Amino acid sequence: MYKMLNNSTEPKNKEFFDLFARTVEMGLDIIRTLERQNTFIGSHYGYTSVRLDINVLPGFTNSGLRNYGEPFGLSDNSTVNCKYNPVFTEFIDFVKGQETIRKHFEIPSNLRSQSQDDDSFIFDNLILRLISTTVDRYLHKYRDGDFSLERLKPWYREIERGIFDETLYVDILVPILMLTFDFDSIWLKDDIAIFKMNNEAQEARAYSQDLDPKVHWVVANATSHAFMFKGFELKNKGYWRMEEQIINLLKVNDELINTSLALLKTATNFSTGYAQILINPVMWAFKFMAHLPSFIRKSTRAYPMFFDEGQWLKPIPIVKKKQVEVLKTLYANHQTLSNKRIKLALKRLNTCLLRDNEEDRILDVAIGLEALFADDEKQEITHKLALRAGAISKLDSEIAYKPKEVFTAIKKVYSYRSAVAHGSKDSEKKRVFEINGNEIIAIEFAIELLRKSIMILLENQKYLEPSKIDEDLLLNLQLSNEANT
Repeated sequence: MYKMLNNSTEPKNKEFFDLFARTVEMGLDIIRTLERQNTFIGSHYGYTSVRLDINVLPGFTNSGLRNYGEPFGLSDNSTVNCKYNPVFTEFIDFVKGQETIRKHFEIPSNLRSQSQDDDSFIFDNLILRLISTTVDRYLHKYRDGDFSLERLKPWYREIERGIFDETLYVDILVPILMLTFDFDSIWLKDDIAIFKMNNEAQEARAYSQDLDPKVHWVVANATSHAFMFKGFELKNKGYWRMEEQIINLLKVNDELINTSLALLKTATNFSTGYAQILINPVMWAFKFMAHLPSFIRKSTRAYPMFFDEGQWLKPIPIVKKKQVEVLKTLYANHQTLSNKRIKLALKRLNTCLLRDNEEDRILDVAIGLEALFADDEKQEITHKLALRAGAISKLDSEIAYKPKEVFTAIKKVYSYRSAVAHGSKDSEKKRVFEINGNEIIAIEFAIELLRKSIMILLENQKYLEPSKIDEDLLLNLQLSNEANT
């Protein structure tokens, strides 16, 4: 999967490693001295420790986590001004003299300030952070403080790969909101899984969260599992170009992420979404955060509006492993998931479940149903759609309505949809109708039918061509009825 990744922990650039190790060891000695002198050492601002809440979703509590990198700086206000330490200055000067390393951290021309001194200060601080965050990680991982090259090598190699490797590998993690699962992990494909995030992953994603203003922080925290998409490559264009690389990566894979969430909704009939995407560097880093994974975090709002209205106080649905097992078959058939009808139906199902306005939702669902059941002929589109949806409903024993009732309900749904689309004053009267004495809310019926129809067609792929529904189901039904009269 990571075909060009060298897993060795042995340094590739010995001179760089020797200076790096010497400077980290000096940093550890400085921290020991400060602790003996009872000098104040600050904490990581925004760190929260994870705890299990009563509804089995994680909760977070403010918790001090000492920041052993905090004393190091390059000004007289710093507890330790590294400009006066020859070991630190030798390391910074060495980096400035190495073209590859210097160019990696060099500020691009379009981001430079008017002051060369300011740019130089920023550059030097980026280099110092390589050391200070490694010292911090070392002391959180090995509290005894004993220095060991073997302990240091794996972290140094992460820094080294982040600077020198032309290709960097990442995984994309998407925390799944407002659902719990009765399993820890499941592989849906060689490179796609759902897994339970451990405490370190939870704390890393929650650390100093810079959430989208539209995201409720309690909702963002309400997740136990995440989708994991593995094996992506980034061209290493330097520290300052990584943001651009990440944005492009997520743009290219937006459909994969949202299709996966739509499939989960389709298979479970549970509402969910996401408020955050995590980029997990695979054995490389630009810096560290204590003992936690070095996630690159992006916040976005992709969940239903009603989640913000105290949804976390209600019972959280539990996804059964058998509900997710069906996704393995769907992922295995890439051609089916690439089908234009399925892609559009899944997209509209996703969109309608994220909308707060019912009028917009019914229009989305209608487009989704038309994607599955309409054809190129425009005549009697509603009639054809209703016939075909009713016909395939026979293929799912869990659908509570007979084909004729589905046919009638679709007609009612489209009557409501037309009233909404044309701004009719009668639209409110048509949003609820009756079938065999049962009161049915049009949008709820339509969403459930779209969800069920997607699953039926994914499992019976020949009916992705609407004419096959006509030939195999409608014609046979008609002939059977004629034979019985």
